[in-house]
This record gives sequence, structure tokens and C-alpha cells, in this order.
Amino acid sequence: MTSIIDDIVSLWSDVNPVVGYTSGYLSDLTRLLFQTPENVQKLYQRMDYINSRLDEITDPDSRATAAAVLVTQRTQLDLARPSGAGPSGTGAGGVYAAADGIFYILLKGDGNKPWVAGYLEVVREMIVFEAERWADGTYTAEVRKECLDTVAYVEGNLKAMLQANPTVTEQVRGIEKALERYRQIFYSPALASSDFDVLWPALKEGDAQTGPVQAKGYPGTLKSYYTLQATEADVELQARSWMQLDMPVTLDLARRIAPKVGVAADSSLQTVWDAMSKKYSIDFSVDEMQKVLKACNDFGQRYIIGYTAADKVLFDPTPSYLVNLVTGGEDFAVDYLTEKPYSQLYLTASKNTSLLTMINILVHEASHGFNFVMSARKAPKLLNLNTSLEVPMTEGQAFYREYQYYAAAADLVGQSNLNDVQQAYLNLYGATFEAQVDAVQGAQLETYIWRVIRYIRALCDVEVNGGKSTYTDFIAWAADATGLSEETLHGECFTFLASPGYAPCYALGGAIYGFLQTKGIPNGVSEVTFNTEASSMGFSSWPIDQSNMAKFAAGGVQSAAAAE
Repeated sequence: MTSIIDDIVSLWSDVNPVVGYTSGYLSDLTRLLFQTPENVQKLYQRMDYINSRLDEITDPDSRATAAAVLVTQRTQLDLARPSGAGPSGTGAGGVYAAADGIFYILLKGDGNKPWVAGYLEVVREMIVFEAERWADGTYTAEVRKECLDTVAYVEGNLKAMLQANPTVTEQVRGIEKALERYRQIFYSPALASSDFDVLWPALKEGDAQTGPVQAKGYPGTLKSYYTLQATEADVELQARSWMQLDMPVTLDLARRIAPKVGVAADSSLQTVWDAMSKKYSIDFSVDEMQKVLKACNDFGQRYIIGYTAADKVLFDPTPSYLVNLVTGGEDFAVDYLTEKPYSQLYLTASKNTSLLTMINILVHEASHGFNFVMSARKAPKLLNLNTSLEVPMTEGQAFYREYQYYAAAADLVGQSNLNDVQQAYLNLYGATFEAQVDAVQGAQLETYIWRVIRYIRALCDVEVNGGKSTYTDFIAWAADATGLSEETLHGECFTFLASPGYAPCYALGGAIYGFLQTKGIPNGVSEVTFNTEASSMGFSSWPIDQSNMAKFAAGGVQSAAAAE
């Protein structure tokens, strides 16, 4: 009989072959999960069998986490979406997973492997299957847009694949033909548009026809999928309370910064942010990008998180063939179930035109990278499966990391006798004291705007996925409440509609993480020690993560991962 942990990993890989390959558990990618009733039923039976053996896991925390992993896998099958969209590796399936496979083949440098043509044929078959599966449904405008975005994601990956391997042209053409039928199920010219002024009226019209619609499985996903302890009402109360605290600070900062960036003091928050971004715009050459990366990472290693050379996080400009597939900055964990895990962080120069935004993105994504790799090296295999269990920890940690870097810069301004590492980090904000004061104040505004956006995302999850408001009505309210434009808020909220329960993980996870990290300081647990330990303990269910962090914040035992 195989060990129960091995059975769980095998199940996880069969539900998610793309992450099985990305993790290094599978040496190649030749299959996808077709969610036929027969296939799904077989997986349910395997889950039931593993559940019946959970008592073989003697450690209670590991046993609870194993049970939670099984819930995440069942939830993925229960809550399949027409697009297959969701956080990569934690909720993706169908067409989106097929495209994700192409992306990770390219990321791992396997584009010319002999098995790739066979995988592309499986992609074609998956798109044919999914088109048949969803052909007769009725969908909201948001879901239709989500599916059309998935089509664009497939097309971008196909273009990148052809650049890397022109010999698969025939297979790519077959996929494009199959994709056209899938596209027509959801298509309208307006919903397919990337022009906000064209898209937005179409979404509003669709919302007027359907009214609010509760997402399938919500709000149960808050607890069952992301293991948050907060209820729907808790999320709403906390997010609104945090907004009430942070909005006055944010607006006051914007009022004080406005004259320095050439706009009126009573300008909207969006106007001030745009002007500030323009003031700190920079044309990032590769050399300039590496300079910023080095200053942030050298400072972070000494004062934020104690990673080592063995914690392999690669920082590179986004390759040209992936530019359309990657945001301003994204991190991808690779081979994390092998002895040589690494994390690939791409920064897209064309999407990082503001120095302050770029620093914010860098420290957020680098937090993910070190979290993934340090856990992969030190925590048991069960605690490194890429599932939704990791979201509250890694997104909360990265959210709080943005604040830590801003606060560190604010502490350095005006200090004498800085060492070389401190000075290099501070110099990112300017060469003179006056310039540094202004830029660090700008960094504070940047940090607070992103805090507000995370609260808005959490409220969007509760209001829209909870069926209390239409999406466009909610965005209109949020624009009025914050002074950010509807276009900006749409860009920051829409993606999360595909992952009910995900968005609150930023703010809730960040608040708890920050509280515990600060709580450790009077107990002799330094910021670096806490962050290093938290980044190395793997991903249990969120209540267990909190318990482990509370123990070492109190100066007590190390996490279970570190102890092993």
C-alpha cells in the first residue's frame, strides 16, 4: 500500500496535471483532466478512500491539512466554470488549464520537447470538449467576458509557442479552429473589446438584464476552499472598518501631494495618483531594472527576510514572447516538489513606468517567490502542494510586505551613518534629502492606495459574488467612495470574480500576519526572524498557519516545518 501522503499528491496531480508538471512531480505534460461524469466520479471515490485513511497521519495539524487539501480538490470539481479561470494552479481547469500548460511549458524551457506536439493535440481535444459542455448555458455578461478573456489567453500562449517552436504550426492551427466554436458561445463585439469605453456599457447592459447573481458555492468557499475563519458578514464589516480608517489618511496624503505633482489640492485620488506616477516615471532599461532589484533585495535580505543563496528566486525582464501574458510583475513557482525548487519573477518594463509602483510590485512578488522557495526547501511535501490553502498566507504576507518596505524607507530618511545597503535602498527614492522626503511620501500614498484597493476587492467579493449587487453597480459605488476611476477599479477587481472567496485573503491575511509579526517584537522575535520563519513553514490550512505564527511570535517553538 502506498503512503497516504503519496496518494494525496497523486490525486492532486491527477486533478491538476498542469501543476503536477510545473511542480516537477511529473516530468512532462501529456494529459489534462476531462471532467466527464465518469472521470469526476472516479476522483470522488479516490477522495472518499483517502478520507477513510486520514487516521494514518498521526500529527493532528498534518491530518487537518490533508483533510483540507481534499476539500479543495473536490471544490475545484464541484465549482467548475465555463472559462476554467481561477487563480493559476488553485482553481483553473478546462480551457484555462490547457492554456496554462502551454505557458508553463515555455516557462520551463520545454517548448521543443518531443512530447509538446502531443500535448497540443490534447489542448485541441479539451477545447472541443469544453465547447460542447457549455454550449447550451445562459451566462451573465461578466462570465461571458471572463470566457472571452480565456480565449485571448489561449491565443497569446499559442503565439508564444509558435515563436519558440515553429514546427507545431499544424497543431496550433487545429487549436485555433476548435477555439472559434468555443468563442462563439460567449461572443459579442463589445464584450470582446479591450477598450474600457466600449466594454463598460455592455457590462452595464448585461447587469441590468440579469440583476445580482450569487456565485455558485459562495460564501462556503470562504471557509471550505480558503479556510478563512471569517464569515461573509465578518469580511464586509472588517473591510468597511479598514476603509473608514485608511481613506482619510489616503485622501489627506493625496491633498498634500497634489501641489507637488502639479494638480489642484481638491483633485480626485485618481488624478493625483496619475500625476504622481507621471512624476516618478522612468524608462526602465534592463540595467536600471537590475539596479532597483539589487537595492531592494540586498536591503530585504538584511532587514526584512533572511533568505540565502540556496533560495533560488530568479529576477528577469519579461521575455518578449510572454509580455502579453504577464502583468507588471508576476512570480511563478517551479519544480517545488523536487530537490531544486526555484521561483521565476518576471518584471515587464513597459508596464512599470512609475518607480514607486515598480518597487511596490517588486516587493510583493518577491515575497511570493521567497515564500514558495523557502517552504519548498524546508517544509514537508504535503505543505507545498499548490492549492487554495496557500492563498491567505502568501497573499497576506505579500500585502503586508509592501507596508514593511515603505516603512523602512520612511525610517531611513534623515538618518546619518547609514551603511552601504541602507544608503543604496534609500537612494532609490532620490539623491537629496528633499527628493527623498517627497518620494517616500509618494510611496506612502502608493502603499495606502493599494491597501484601499484590497479592501474594495474584499467588498466586491462579498457584494457581487454574494449576490447583493451587480458588478457594475458595485464598481460605480467604489469609484464614488474612493475617488479612483471605474476603469482602474474594474482592472483591479474583475479577475477575482472568477475565484469567489479569494479577494478577502489579501486584507484578512495581511492584517493577521502584520499583527502577529508586530506582536513578536516585545518577545525578542525580530522582524527578520519572524518573516524568515513564516516563509519557511509551508502552507497548512489558515487556522493552523495562524497558530504556528502565534507560537513563534511568542518566542515559543518553531513551526512544524522548521522543526522537521
